[in-house]
Amino acid sequence: MTLTNEDLQAIAGLMQPMIQTVKTDLEEQILVVKTDLQEQILVVKTDLQEQILAVRTDLEEQIKAVRTDLEEQIQQSEQKLRKEIHNQAKKTNQYLKKEIHSSENLVLEEVSRVHHILEKHINDEARHTA
Repeated sequence: MTLTNEDLQAIAGLMQPMIQTVKTDLEEQILVVKTDLQEQILVVKTDLQEQILAVRTDLEEQIKAVRTDLEEQIQQSEQKLRKEIHNQAKKTNQYLKKEIHSSENLVLEEVSRVHHILEKHINDEARHTA
């Protein structure tokens, strides 16, 4: 049995509504799947944005904490250095005062010695007068 062209066209005509129904059903299913995927993508995108924001906020807080710690350490170091410099200046000042005092005492002792020699020389009766 051979189908003629008219038979094929008649079969195609009978099949056309079924093909159209299947085509429409597939298009609707594709649209549903597409919409569902778009919604899932939006949910994933929103979740990722929230996670990124949370990580960013956490990193900013950590950076702020580190910055605060560093600022405190710098202030402590500055205070320590100032105290050390002050102590060193105080020690140097004390040392210089002691050295000056010692020098003054040596000068006064020498002046006293010379004064004693001059008094002895002035009071010496056996000296030659010219």
